[in-house]
Amino acid sequence: MNDTSDSSGQDFIRQIVRSYLQDAGVGGKVVTRFPPEPNGFLHIGHAKSICLNFGIAEEFGGPCYLRFDDTNPLKEDQSYVEAIIEDVRWLGFDWGDRLTYASDYYPVFYDSALKLIRDGNAYVESLSAAPVTPELLERGRVLYGELKCGDCHGPDGDGDGPSEPTLLNNDGSRADTFDFSTGRYKGGYAPEAVYRTFITGLNGTPMPSYEASVPVERDRWALVHYCRSLSVDRGLGF
Repeated sequence: MNDTSDSSGQDFIRQIVRSYLQDAGVGGKVVTRFPPEPNGFLHIGHAKSICLNFGIAEEFGGPCYLRFDDTNPLKEDQSYVEAIIEDVRWLGFDWGDRLTYASDYYPVFYDSALKLIRDGNAYVESLSAAPVTPELLERGRVLYGELKCGDCHGPDGDGDGPSEPTLLNNDGSRADTFDFSTGRYKGGYAPEAVYRTFITGLNGTPMPSYEASVPVERDRWALVHYCRSLSVDRGLGF
């Protein structure tokens, strides 16, 4: 094992690990994992993650798990599993008996979800988007103005509103204002996903919740559909 007592020349992740190991209150054990989804072949970004996770485990005397994130069977295939295993070994790493699959824990996930629901800490959402109509889009345009969405996102949704340069995240970093014209949203571009973002807001960002300020369900969908209509690519289900 390499000598890890000197932090000179080490990257910030290894410095964090070293600080963790020196904290007697956390036990000082390093456990890492490489969790690929077997829906395609690996690329250079995966190689970096493999070297980082297996490398840190090796340097600090801990185990590294190869855990397949096989949660979407429609896009996954055993051939990808075998190719990933071969690639990790080709890079010189081995996981021993620590090969796992996320699907092995489905019963645990399911039981945990039921407990959250029974305890009142979660619920099953079944949103159904209101149909897009000219009247609904016009109502959304009016709400966009009344709620001063253009102050942040610009009058045409290009992310260039007058307050955009001053917006900060909770940690003090510059906020990345949505550019609706791209058709890409942090929470997803489907109508239901945009609706959810409008209702919950985005934690840690200037994006507020509109649950109280837009209490009428039809108005919420009007705002959702109008913002999506600002995309230069109209192929979003309209």
